[in-house]
Amino acid sequence: MGVNILSSQTPLNLCRAEHQRRRDIKPVPPATVFHTQVSTSTANIEWERPDGQYDHMVVTLTNLTTNETKEKVTEELCTTYTRLRPATWYRMDVMTIKGSKRSAIRSHILNTAPLPPTGISVNPGANIAKIYWTYPDKRDDDGITFEINCWEVNARRPEPCLTASSKALETILKPLTPGSQYKVQVKAVFQETRNNDFKEALFSTEPPAVSNVQVQGFSTFADVSWRPPVEGKVKRYDIVFWRANNPSAKRKTTVQYPAVTGSIINLNQGTKYVAEVKSSVEGRVSQGGDRKTFYTVPSRPSMGNIDTAPDSIRLKWSRKEDEPDVTEAVVTYCLPGSTQKITKHVSTREPQQLLISPLNPNTHIEGYVELVSGDKTSDKTHWSATTDS
Repeated sequence: MGVNILSSQTPLNLCRAEHQRRRDIKPVPPATVFHTQVSTSTANIEWERPDGQYDHMVVTLTNLTTNETKEKVTEELCTTYTRLRPATWYRMDVMTIKGSKRSAIRSHILNTAPLPPTGISVNPGANIAKIYWTYPDKRDDDGITFEINCWEVNARRPEPCLTASSKALETILKPLTPGSQYKVQVKAVFQETRNNDFKEALFSTEPPAVSNVQVQGFSTFADVSWRPPVEGKVKRYDIVFWRANNPSAKRKTTVQYPAVTGSIINLNQGTKYVAEVKSSVEGRVSQGGDRKTFYTVPSRPSMGNIDTAPDSIRLKWSRKEDEPDVTEAVVTYCLPGSTQKITKHVSTREPQQLLISPLNPNTHIEGYVELVSGDKTSDKTHWSATTDS
């Protein structure tokens, strides 16, 4: 009778082989690691449950700029890191532990959000606005850019009407509508990660300027007209005027839109003035403008005593001293038997008188005197005189 030899594939040996095989299998890392939320200083990290058995997991955070590391041991499928540096690249390494065996490493790269801007200012024109902002310790090579959004206040559409991106701490927004109010927001972006905090400012663009200003001066007032802007928004017009020799003493009168004419009153006669028309909206006025010079009509001269002699007549007159821009007097008369007018110009810098000679005795002459200021002439003051016999 033969002897039965135990096969090597007995249940005991199979159990031992399976146990050994399991001891030789390394733990499996998570299939994916990802972040669900990131800010300037925190990051929420999650990963899938690893296949197979494990005791716990080791999570390592590495600052890729400084190579500093932070390590955590956890049995959870998520973790939160705090006190991170803004606008910084990090690597998350997750490893599964079973006894003394470690799995391969599953990694995930992320970056934190940048800090928000710390200030914003606007220098607007009519069709353009230059936007400035500040940022702590900004460097040219830090990879931080800025997203700029601009809305027209009270516009029908809620979406930004203008967007821009800038690496510098300033940008120019155009084209804008003159005389409109805008809101601008600036956000910081680092590698497409935005900081939800932002800086915001309200500003109004310069109103549109008028053109073709015309001024007609009279005695103590002047009529002003202009061509309205072809685009932009206007609420009123300010007619600003001053004496040409005293630009610091400006006055103004206001005309409500849409009128395109106005008057300025209480002017001095015989005076040179400067006027300009400025558009106004929301407390802002247009710059520059079509500036015009004009004169008011002088007061008529006052005749003084007329000195006569057998062969001459000496006229004398005076003018008001508070009409500084009267430059000359014009004396007009006709000799007896002639229809041709004789005109004499007398500078106001000279004595206000004129000698008419030679004449014959008992010659009667009539005429008038006018005063001139720029392109304006006063009413006539008539006179008559007869030479002595």
